[in-house]
Amino acid sequence: MVLAEPVSNEDRLELVRLQNLERCFASLRDCGPSTVADLAVETGLSRPTIKDRLQDLIALGLVAEDGRVVRRGQSSGRPASRFAVSPRAGYVIGLEFGKHHERIVVADMTNVVRGRYVFTVDDRTSVGDRMRSLVVRVAEIREAHRDLGPLLRIGAAVPGALAPDGLMTRSPIFREWTGQNVADAFARAFDVPIVLQNDLNAAALAEHRHGAAADASDVVLALVWHQVSAGLIFDGAVRVGRHARAGEMSQLVSSADDEMLRRWPSMPDFLETLTAAEGGHQRSRELVEEFALVAGAQIATLLIAVDPDVVVLYGPASASDYVAELVADAVHAAVSPPEDTPLLRAQLGADAAATGVLIAALEAAHGQFFGEAATPIQQLIEASAPARP
Repeated sequence: MVLAEPVSNEDRLELVRLQNLERCFASLRDCGPSTVADLAVETGLSRPTIKDRLQDLIALGLVAEDGRVVRRGQSSGRPASRFAVSPRAGYVIGLEFGKHHERIVVADMTNVVRGRYVFTVDDRTSVGDRMRSLVVRVAEIREAHRDLGPLLRIGAAVPGALAPDGLMTRSPIFREWTGQNVADAFARAFDVPIVLQNDLNAAALAEHRHGAAADASDVVLALVWHQVSAGLIFDGAVRVGRHARAGEMSQLVSSADDEMLRRWPSMPDFLETLTAAEGGHQRSRELVEEFALVAGAQIATLLIAVDPDVVVLYGPASASDYVAELVADAVHAAVSPPEDTPLLRAQLGADAAATGVLIAALEAAHGQFFGEAATPIQQLIEASAPARP
C-alpha cells in the first residue's frame, strides 16, 4: 500500500487562502459590485479576511475598486469602498476547428459570452493553410476584444481521437493530423496556453453545463450517424479513456456499413435524402428508416454499456423530429426490457463544441488564479453581441 505524503501546514493555509480568494471573486462575479460588508454577508468570511483577499484579487488584475457608497443619512466618516470584477480581468476564446466551419466564442471572466463568430471553410484546404487562416482570424477577434484585458486561454475542439498529451491517434476528417501532436501544433500557432478537446467531448460538456443535460451526472452525447461516436460525461467530468477511445463506436469494424458510407459520405449528403423523405418521397423514407435502425442499435449499445442518466442526441440529423423519433424507437426496440433512460435532443446546436471548449478554457483560467480551489463553470451568460458572419 502506498501512503499519501502528509500535507504540510503551509499547504493547508495556502489552500484555505485560495478557497477564500475564489469565494470573494465568485461573489463579485455573481452578485455584482459589493462592499466589504456585502461580501461578508454573501461569503460568511470575516472582514479582515475579505480585505486581504480583495488586495490579492486587485494585485492579480481580477478586481478593481468601483467607487464608494454613501449610505443614506451618513453625515461623517469615509464612504465605504465598493469592488467589482475588473472589466479588464481577461477573457478566453473557445473555437471549433470543423470540417466545413470554424466557430469561435469569446467570454470574459464573469462568464459572459461577448461574441460568437462563424466562418465557412473549404474542406479541400490543407490543415496547414487552415491553421494559418485561423491565426489571422483569432488575431482580428483579439483586436476587437482588447478592451477585455489579456487573452488568458484558447480552447480548441477538433474531430478525432485525442490522447491526453494531444497526440491524434485517429482523424478521419483531418488525415494529415493522424499520428501528429495537435496540442503542439496549436501551441506553435498561438502565444497563450491551449486547452485541447475532442469536439464531441466538448459538445457533451456544453450540453451538460449549459444545455439539455444540465441536471444530469452521467451523460452520453451521441452523434446521430450511421457510425455513431459519442462524448461521455461521468460524475460531471469528461471521460476520455486510457487510449482516448471512450465513446468511439465508429472504430468498431462491425459498425461500418460500406453501402451507407457510399450513399452518404458526409452529413450534407444525408440531409438531402432527409429533405426528400420529409417531403414524402417513399424510397427516401425507407432509406432514412434504415439509417435510424443502424444508428439506434449503436446508441442502444452505448446506453447499456454506460447506463447514463440521460442520452443526448446530437448533430444536424437529430434536429429533425422525424429522425429523432425514428432513432428513439430504434433504441427502445434494441433493448429488452424496453429502456426508460431519457433520450433528449441537444439544445445548443452547432455552437455546442465551441461552447464546451470555451467552458474548459474558462475553468483552466480559473485554475491559473485559484488552483485546486477553482470551482466548475456551471452556467454561461449570453450577452447581446454582434457575430461576424
